[in-house]
Amino acid sequence: MAVATSTFKVTGWDEDRSSTETPRVRPASITYDLPEMDGKITSSYLMTYMSNGNATFVFTETVLASNFFGKKGSFITQGQGTFDSKTYAVEASFSIVAGTGTGDLADMAGKGTMVTKPSNEYSFEVWCNSGEHKPCSSKS
Repeated sequence: MAVATSTFKVTGWDEDRSSTETPRVRPASITYDLPEMDGKITSSYLMTYMSNGNATFVFTETVLASNFFGKKGSFITQGQGTFDSKTYAVEASFSIVAGTGTGDLADMAGKGTMVTKPSNEYSFEVWCNSGEHKPCSSKS
């Protein structure tokens, strides 16, 4: 098993704000940069907002990286998380969807977390579907 982390920067946020009553569900499309991995994330969220302004959400993300343990490829994650409207803190956990890896990351499996406090950070705990507990490569 290997752990990779990267800070992230939100580069786009497009959320349907047409509904104002609570509770409500709003779709959102969010993009992130992962500078330490020379990567980008494209996300689709379903945000469930409560009357206190807090939210829970489910999401699917496509992660594209040129330097994930020195490897290049992409994979898809699915997860869930929470948003605290008082502190603007976000916490989420996700799993890598089996069979979605491409390029050097084709045989990768794993899970991870995303937090915004104390800093914006993604953490990926990964291993090979082949059973090898090391960063994966389809070329090995």
